[in-house]
Amino acid sequence: MTQPTDQTASSANPPSESTSHLVVVIDASGSMAPLQGFVIEGANTLLADIDPSVRVTLIQFDSRDHQVVMVDEVPAGEVAPLTVADYQPNAGTPLYDAVGTAVGSAIGQGALYEALTGNKAGVVFAIISDGQENASTRFSATDVRRLLERQQEEGWTVQFLGLGIDAFAEGAHLGIDAAHTVASRHDRAGTLGSFALVSCAVRRSPAPASTSGLSTSASSSPNSDSDNASGGQL
Repeated sequence: MTQPTDQTASSANPPSESTSHLVVVIDASGSMAPLQGFVIEGANTLLADIDPSVRVTLIQFDSRDHQVVMVDEVPAGEVAPLTVADYQPNAGTPLYDAVGTAVGSAIGQGALYEALTGNKAGVVFAIISDGQENASTRFSATDVRRLLERQQEEGWTVQFLGLGIDAFAEGAHLGIDAAHTVASRHDRAGTLGSFALVSCAVRRSPAPASTSGLSTSASSSPNSDSDNASGGQL
């Protein structure tokens, strides 16, 4: 796999204004090859749609290169558009290892953000995959389920977006609420729709309370069909 362009937040830069952190874990196993262009299109549309100050982490995984961080906690407005060089599907599906590692990293990043700003980050954690686990060696399903259930209790929004698979069975296996699970077709519409639902989740994610004791208010607007990020089929 060609290594993607390094898009990593500089430690010399102050934290962005947004208290939101979006983490998207994207399956890059061989079965995703027919969707390569659609994944790139969907990811770039997502980056353009959300608030430019939202901190974004994009991760792809497969059994050959394991986990490749394409974008590491960079404000959405500063992320360069992804290209085919950044996302090249191949090999198997170490889903549990990818999710477990990404959750651990996001927890650490959240703790650092809270220490620097006094604010607790609101996290949207999305998993996009077209296959079942078949190659993990570090994390088990039980490990991942415990991690995700705990972080959902901490206020994270966790989504499972399955492309051409039984997403509800896989999501339930990982402890993800059915309301945040979507089964989509293994095609352009399903792929782009999945990224659109991630964008909806970011917009609907409530602003967390300040750890200094002052609550952070979030602007609210009437829900519309286009902003409905709950479970279903695309």
